Amino acid sequence: MEIGAKQITNPQFEGVDSKDYPDFCDAFMVSCDIDGEEATEDQLEYINEFLLGDFWDEIYQSLIP
Repeated sequence: MEIGAKQITNPQFEGVDSKDYPDFCDAFMVSCDIDGEEATEDQLEYINEFLLGDFWDEIYQSLIP
C-alpha cells in the first residue's frame, strides 16, 4: 500500500491528550480523505502505523478550540 502524507486531507483524530505532548502516544487518526475519497479501515490502519508522525502539528492544533 502506497499512501503519502500529502495525499491525506481532512484528518480527524481521537485519543489526543495534552499530557502526551509532544509525542501524543495515544492519538490516532479515525478518518480522513485520500485523494478526495474517504479512507478505508485498512488505509487508516496503515496511516496510524506508518504516517501518524507526519501529522503531529495537526494533532496539536486539534487541542486548540
